[in-house]
Amino acid sequence: HDALPILSTRLPLDREKEREHTLVIEATDQGPPGERLSSTTTVYVTVLDENDNYPQFTQKTYNLEVSEDIDWTARPVIGHVEANDQDEGLNSLLHYSVIGGNTANQFQVDEETGQISVSKQLDHEVTKNYRLVIRAQDRGSPTRSNTTQVQIKILDVNDHSPKFYSQYFQEAVAENVPISYSIVRIQAYDGDTGENARISYSIVDVSDTVPFAIDEKSGWLTTTHLLDREVQSSYQFGVEASDNGSPRTSEKATVIIQVQDRNDNDPVFQRKIYEANTLETDAPGTSVITMLALDRDENSRVHYEITGGNARNRFSISTQNGQGVI
Repeated sequence: HDALPILSTRLPLDREKEREHTLVIEATDQGPPGERLSSTTTVYVTVLDENDNYPQFTQKTYNLEVSEDIDWTARPVIGHVEANDQDEGLNSLLHYSVIGGNTANQFQVDEETGQISVSKQLDHEVTKNYRLVIRAQDRGSPTRSNTTQVQIKILDVNDHSPKFYSQYFQEAVAENVPISYSIVRIQAYDGDTGENARISYSIVDVSDTVPFAIDEKSGWLTTTHLLDREVQSSYQFGVEASDNGSPRTSEKATVIIQVQDRNDNDPVFQRKIYEANTLETDAPGTSVITMLALDRDENSRVHYEITGGNARNRFSISTQNGQGVI
């Protein structure tokens, strides 16, 4: 018997380009030329799959955004990844998993659909961005896999109110300071970011106009009028710090300003003219008259002296209990 013909491959096969080949085989005998007989048959060759393709993601990097106040208890889906495998059967059946960047297990990925969901409470003030590494792995033997990155930006919500460094600001200022004098800087902070943390200041809780103004942006408290301790020695009012979020949140602090005295008032006698009589026989040291001058300044001590008209120094004046005794 002649050796059986063997059908063999001549070039590499690629099922993903051509999965079936149809061959027509002809057998011819070795009879005399012109009398040879032949017959044909058709051979259908099906190329079986081999796991020679890696999963390919539709994007090299996925970018997602999610608000920090999302209800994580409902396991909300915030996006998904997708990969394709050109193989077939188990060689193309993919499952997804998070293999990096999910340090606190804030997210999870559905192994079949690639949907990414939130599994724990998010906090923009703790972590503003996550970079997850997600793997797609087929079920071939041996398995093949590929990875992609998912960048998740945590959006800030206005969940923090401004907080003052102190609830009470006490400061002393001299009564002779000029207008626009900077007294104290009132400061607050806000744990949010952006407009949610941009603070505006204003004076509140005043029944009458106070001689002060506060810079809306910096919080510097300045004078708007001249101060006079003898008119008003202290002021108390509120300062409100309000952020620019939507809706706005605010806090208040109390400001107490003490006006310090300056010697800006002259003593004033109770009477402009005093009249008194004395006998020429009165002995030296005899009290002739007592006079009183008042000074509106604080802790004022008035000293008396004779500045004129004391011919031949017949009289003297002494200070006793704030009064002048001649």
